[in-house]
Amino acid sequence: MGDVPAIQALHCPHPIEPLKSIDLAGLRSTLVKQMTAMRLVD
Repeated sequence: MGDVPAIQALHCPHPIEPLKSIDLAGLRSTLVKQMTAMRLVD
């Protein structure tokens, strides 16, 4: 019982921050892939 609220407290207050970091990393990798693909096409 005591562990669950602690875990929820850790995850719930700022759920957007890790999502932002993950999305930024994914967007960066996809942009790099698109740039390299365009360079290969050219």
